[in-house]
Amino acid sequence: MIRFAIAFLVLALSVVSAETHWLSIYQPASIAGQELSAGEYKLEVQGDKLTITKGKRVVEAKVKAEPRSQKVQSTKLVCQQVGDKLEINSIQLKGSMTDLVVQ
Repeated sequence: MIRFAIAFLVLALSVVSAETHWLSIYQPASIAGQELSAGEYKLEVQGDKLTITKGKRVVEAKVKAEPRSQKVQSTKLVCQQVGDKLEINSIQLKGSMTDLVVQ
């Protein structure tokens, strides 16, 4: 019984450590050199790894968490215009007090 409780606790902690968020991109943008078309994306953060998924398309980027002074009200992208394309520099996650800065 104790083994079961420990296994359940470990599983619960591993699920909690992976954060899942949703993001709408309204025009094409790139992150870590990979293009993202407009649409709805699922974001999963685990440590310094960001996984962005839309259907079968999966993009991974290395990110660094930087603290904020207050919580973000909605998930937002911070982008930079490079020529005629948008490049994602960081992501602010709803309800979080950290920014995910793309490395």
